[in-house]
Amino acid sequence: MGCYSDNSTTINIPQYYNDEEVKGIGDFAFCHYCELTSITIPDGVISVGGSAFSYCSGLTSITIPDSVTSIGSQAFYNCSELTSVIIGNGVTSIG
Repeated sequence: MGCYSDNSTTINIPQYYNDEEVKGIGDFAFCHYCELTSITIPDGVISVGGSAFSYCSGLTSITIPDSVTSIGSQAFYNCSELTSVIIGNGVTSIG
């Protein structure tokens, strides 16, 4: 998924987008999306890009499924309100 723009505060990333399975969240995909408070990533996603959620100052919770194996550098940089992070067992690389 690329750069996202919306007024929603809660995002549920779809398992499919344009008939293609979502396998990753791109670098800077949600960067500076201050309205975002929570996000859920579906099973099947294998990577979260660098700075994907950087500067999401309103983000308070995120759930990362077991299918995710890598989380990029500074993926949650400056998410000052982040209080709930659930990371699945599949993550083998962070940064």
